Amino acid sequence: MVLPWLYLLWSTYRGTVTDLHVTRRGQRHKIFALTAVSIGLGLLLLSLMGASQRIFVEVLSILAGLLMVAVINLWWKVSVHMAVGCYVALQLCTSLALVPPVLAFIAVLSWSRIRSQQHTPSQVCGGVIVGIAVSYLSGWIAMLS
Repeated sequence: MVLPWLYLLWSTYRGTVTDLHVTRRGQRHKIFALTAVSIGLGLLLLSLMGASQRIFVEVLSILAGLLMVAVINLWWKVSVHMAVGCYVALQLCTSLALVPPVLAFIAVLSWSRIRSQQHTPSQVCGGVIVGIAVSYLSGWIAMLS
């Protein structure tokens, strides 16, 4: 993930990307592509190192989430912060006792994205849906393997 961040910093410095949040939808494609390549290299490295299947499934799920967001981004801007935040929160939610703090986290993150005017409510909801979908995909793949 270092390469996409370095590219983002460089692009922001050069002015080809407006800001570190990549607010303009049309500027996200190259960053998504570089991130996918970086994740692919990470998967190759995990495979060569003999990483556990569960770790491999999680990283594959993250790649699937990136591809979902990238495809949606062709037509509509969706909140990547919400997609990642929901995915991580749901993956960490291992008992019913953790549901209230996870829901609170998602609510606060949603509010912050709308309040900062980075996203509309529908874009935030789109990110939540992607995060939930990737979390379920991860669980489904894990059950099959």
